[in-house]
Amino acid sequence: MSNEQIGKYIRLLCAQHQMGALTEQHMLNICHTYDKDIWAKFTKQDDGTFINKRLHDETAKRRNFCESRRNNRNAKPKDKQVNKHMSEHMSSHMSQHMENENENENENRNERKKVVRTKFVIPEPIQILEYMTELNEKSNKRWSEGMIRMEAQKFFNYYESNGWRVGKNPMSKWKASASNWMNNANPIKQNNNEQRIADHIAKHSDNPHYLNLFPNLNKASTTH
Repeated sequence: MSNEQIGKYIRLLCAQHQMGALTEQHMLNICHTYDKDIWAKFTKQDDGTFINKRLHDETAKRRNFCESRRNNRNAKPKDKQVNKHMSEHMSSHMSQHMENENENENENRNERKKVVRTKFVIPEPIQILEYMTELNEKSNKRWSEGMIRMEAQKFFNYYESNGWRVGKNPMSKWKASASNWMNNANPIKQNNNEQRIADHIAKHSDNPHYLNLFPNLNKASTTH
């Protein structure tokens, strides 16, 4: 409903609360015209008047409660003892009920907090290479073998240097990061690959992880 319709709806509820069931003329005085969205929230009774069922029921509950309390105050001494006993019983029962509800709610909150998180294990360079090779196979070999090896090494070097973090957060799934890395890597022409790889090898020749990466490729492929 629009803001204007909501305003009319609230005025109708206030009118029902003050006067009881509303006539059609009451409805039109507030709404000025028939509005099906507002009319749908009211039930037409047999006598032609309109009520909001929810407000009508809540008002009746409140009225019955107030009448019950008034009768308790005016009850005879013997009746007061009975009412007192019933009141204490209900109070105890409701208190226990609310405690159980609160305990259940607290347990549910604790369960939500107990999110099982597997400990992140830094991948070996050869694992990165194998996974990127797998991605390359699925993409119809967009990249050359040399390109895959170079990107695997660059990926390892980059995250090794920043403590395996993605932005400000610790990495949780390195394969997802590797997939994004490969998606952002542009395949280059074969005649440029060899020079780039040679330059890359020379630049990182003192890195022990780099030296372990490529010789293990053939060994890994024969063991899987």
